[in-house]
Amino acid sequence: MKQVLSIQYLRAIAALGVVFFHALESSNHRFEVGAAGVDIFFVISGFIMASLMLNDSAGPGSFLWRRIVRIVPLYWAVTLAAVAIALVKPGFFYRMDPSAENVLLSLAFIPHQSAPGGVAPALWQGWTLEYEMFFYVLCACALALPAKHRLKRLAGLLLLLVATGLVLSPSNPIARVYTNTLLLEFAAGIALATLWRAGALPKVWIGAALLIAGFALYALEEAGIAPVSGMRVIDWGAPALLIVTGALSLEAGGAAPRSKAGLLLGDASYSLYLTHGFVVSAFLWFFSVASLWIRVPVCVIGAIAVAIAVHVWVEKPLMNALRAAVRPRRA
Repeated sequence: MKQVLSIQYLRAIAALGVVFFHALESSNHRFEVGAAGVDIFFVISGFIMASLMLNDSAGPGSFLWRRIVRIVPLYWAVTLAAVAIALVKPGFFYRMDPSAENVLLSLAFIPHQSAPGGVAPALWQGWTLEYEMFFYVLCACALALPAKHRLKRLAGLLLLLVATGLVLSPSNPIARVYTNTLLLEFAAGIALATLWRAGALPKVWIGAALLIAGFALYALEEAGIAPVSGMRVIDWGAPALLIVTGALSLEAGGAAPRSKAGLLLGDASYSLYLTHGFVVSAFLWFFSVASLWIRVPVCVIGAIAVAIAVHVWVEKPLMNALRAAVRPRRA
């Protein structure tokens, strides 16, 4: 799939939003809407996976293997590193549960509940990957269908799962994740991929308005001005859809500028998302009384530096080594 500049920039913005959220989480000046970066990620993921399914002739096995290579090695490495630190320095991470059961279920991307006083999965950002891996499996299954039916059946299945969850309100952790309304954000990304391929996205000026409107809604919600429904998929998912739609419209109209810094941070966004907790936790461990005007810039700049280093020296070498070692046949 050809690189989409606007998607890379949004990945960077989404990851930075999560960093700001966690940097301020323990303060009196919380930045709740920063967590909506996850919703932007989910819409982007739906768009990218659907685009791959439209443009790639790879079978289910090859598709799923590439997703595993992209997601799993770094997640496992960061999770195990965090658990090791938590065992040596209990309390370094917020409410971590380093028990063997929690760690193993976390590494397997199985939704579950942690021990009282802890969080699941062991690396708390990993909850989003439980959704991602489930979505990847559904995409791989859809690839076994004729090309013209793939995206329709996939989107229909996501809608059916969400409807089931709304009707049954399951209490089991696995069922709660696999029927959660957040799956609609993947479906929104699928719809955008269809419009992108058909050249049916809004014109540039409409796209710019949608982009501004999406970020404005986040700002108004953070300020307590805009009404909220209490449903994340509406309050944060709808603005995320506006933002991604607007960014793609600008790209389709040739209005997306090229920024080396933006592209680098977009490439490193997964590393930034997984590793920023180390920087924030370390700062709070050693400088818990530091004022916010020191904490926020130090945590953000430090997290970016660590993420780029991890991306260049850990993430990319791991992916390249696995891709070279195993080249599965098309299913």
